[in-house]
Amino acid sequence: MEFFEAITDNAAQHITWTLMLMGGSILMVIGTSHVSPTNSKQRSFYYLLIPAWILLAASMFFGDSVHRRVIAARVGDQATISEIMPKINSDFICQMNLLIAGAAVLTLWLTCYLIWWIHYRNNG
Repeated sequence: MEFFEAITDNAAQHITWTLMLMGGSILMVIGTSHVSPTNSKQRSFYYLLIPAWILLAASMFFGDSVHRRVIAARVGDQATISEIMPKINSDFICQMNLLIAGAAVLTLWLTCYLIWWIHYRNNG
């Protein structure tokens, strides 16, 4: 069925985006090639990364759930497919919404970082 292929392809693409966002932000935290605040008060906006990572991890969970439900639907009968289809849609919507929310939190973090970088970088 084309629906199953389309939704699994999209779910996989969203998982890839999620992994890129998580990986990039983790590398940024452990990396040393960027300028970061030296005192803990100014570094407090780094706490925004925690909910971002949680949201992105939840997005990956729902993406995996989409894949698992599609597999179940493909091996099931028509009654199983009818039962699983709304759950696939729901999981896909959750995956997308959590990805958007995680990206929004990362955008907020980046905004805070840029404000610090522009205005306070030379003050520590």
